[in-house]
Amino acid sequence: MLTAGSLFVLIPIVLTQSNTDYNDLTIAACFIVALHFAVRFASERRLVYAGLAGVSAGLAFGAKTTGIGLAVAVAVGIVAATGRRAPAALAVFVAAVLLTGGWWYAKNWADTGNPVSPFRVHVLGATIFNGSARVHDYLTPAPGGGNVLTQIARAWYADLHFWTRSEYSYEERSGGLGPLWSLPGWPALPPLGLVALRRRRLLAATALLPAALVFAALPYRWWSRFTIYLAALGVVAIVLLLEQLDLRRLRVPVLTAVVALALAGGGLATWRLDPAGYGRTLTAPDVLSLAAHPSRPRTTGALFFHEYAWLQHVPPDATVAVELDAVPVRFVYPLFGAKLDRRIVLLLPGDARRIDALVGRRRPAYLFVGQHGAFARFARAHPRRFRPLEISRGTEAFRLTTILST
Repeated sequence: MLTAGSLFVLIPIVLTQSNTDYNDLTIAACFIVALHFAVRFASERRLVYAGLAGVSAGLAFGAKTTGIGLAVAVAVGIVAATGRRAPAALAVFVAAVLLTGGWWYAKNWADTGNPVSPFRVHVLGATIFNGSARVHDYLTPAPGGGNVLTQIARAWYADLHFWTRSEYSYEERSGGLGPLWSLPGWPALPPLGLVALRRRRLLAATALLPAALVFAALPYRWWSRFTIYLAALGVVAIVLLLEQLDLRRLRVPVLTAVVALALAGGGLATWRLDPAGYGRTLTAPDVLSLAAHPSRPRTTGALFFHEYAWLQHVPPDATVAVELDAVPVRFVYPLFGAKLDRRIVLLLPGDARRIDALVGRRRPAYLFVGQHGAFARFARAHPRRFRPLEISRGTEAFRLTTILST
């Protein structure tokens, strides 16, 4: 499996996710490890492997809400493959999941009365847990719309003509699983599934069945950052087929093609980068130039989003009031500073005359708002109190120079 692991590392979405603080790659890794231990348990019938599968699934369970579905899918696979030992195996698995990842849900339950807050839970028309939101309120629509099959086909096709791509983002919404998946990867899975059903039913039950359930039940089937596990199964399927097929004279050309596709995906994901998500892209020479000149600024505003450039001159102990609902304000995170020292005040509609009360008497203090909104108009109407700093991409930054009295 070393070969499959090497191919997996070159998947574009794996490379772009590996240098971000998103947990999607970690979730996928935990799911794959859980499937591995589930297969080991089904083969050797040792409860320790059911427990290790539970620990792995529990890490995903506690890290993200989608981890609930992943853990349930692994449990279904274990039960399907175990037969008479299912109750004991399931008990060990569930205990390991809850001990590893259940603490967050327990804390949520204690704090809010709802383990999955803010989501509401209904079962057969009855309200089990009240919440302020539904899961669908948080879902991002697929680019281009269409039905599920159209969304999946569009996403996978985007990597099929990989030579026309410019760069990959860590939250890539158009492809991302790479040419190795779009060409030989997904076509290799059905043959692997048929072979597993005929010769290794335990493998089909504990690895392929849970993956199929997750793909069918969870949202974002088109989004590569949520389907990284497919790329992992795809490279395993490719390697297993290459080991089983009698290619003879075609062996070298086929292996060369697989390696070339993997390198093409990895190369595209590293040559031109979009590490900040829809900000300024960096090429490999740009990154090398930054490494060679450590004195150059490396802030979010200097490298990616110019509307945050003014933050370079803001002290770490400052207070920043930000208009949360302003569409041009893309991110709040850069306002906190490199060491999260700054105090951030969220401004809601109608808060213009309450800025002083919200910010308090701590100085220095700053205002970051939409350029054409009520807060910007209020600040411009009081020039002695708000000193303009910068206008960029529909945002405007001010420094508070006096204490408001109104």
